[in-house]
Amino acid sequence: MMIARFQNLLHRFQRNEDGVATVEFAAVSPILLGLFLASLELGSTSLEHNKMTSSLRFSAQYIANGGENIGVAQNVFARSYGSYDSFAAAISCSCATLRASLSDEEGEATDPVSEILGNVTASINDAPMCTTDCGEDPVIRYLKLSASASYNPVLGSEENTISKSISVRLKQ
Repeated sequence: MMIARFQNLLHRFQRNEDGVATVEFAAVSPILLGLFLASLELGSTSLEHNKMTSSLRFSAQYIANGGENIGVAQNVFARSYGSYDSFAAAISCSCATLRASLSDEEGEATDPVSEILGNVTASINDAPMCTTDCGEDPVIRYLKLSASASYNPVLGSEENTISKSISVRLKQ
């Protein structure tokens, strides 16, 4: 009789579905929470990268539209992005057909002129002119704007640093 009652109780327990949803939720919720937090962090990082890129593009647009003062380009970047750790400008010259091969295997510039503007408030017109001999191929001057900034991620306490660069072809 005792065994029959135990079997009856076991049979009722197997058919009873009360609490199944709670157990399933408890098993799946850590995975869902992890996916949510990972997507939140990825979205935050993507937002910072896009913000940095668009801020550099605003500075480059100022230069491309005839702006000459690197200090103004720096201010355009600062107002668009907010705070930053560094902002740099470099002039490089190359032949039009050799633009794709500006560096050698060690990453050193192979073009004859590659000057970093020492003072960020310098004028682009005061930068060295191209002395590259390209024959009949036109010589092109490029301005490379670079910036880096630190930001706090959504999760964790470590600061992350992002760096971006953008090149602008200068008017001759």
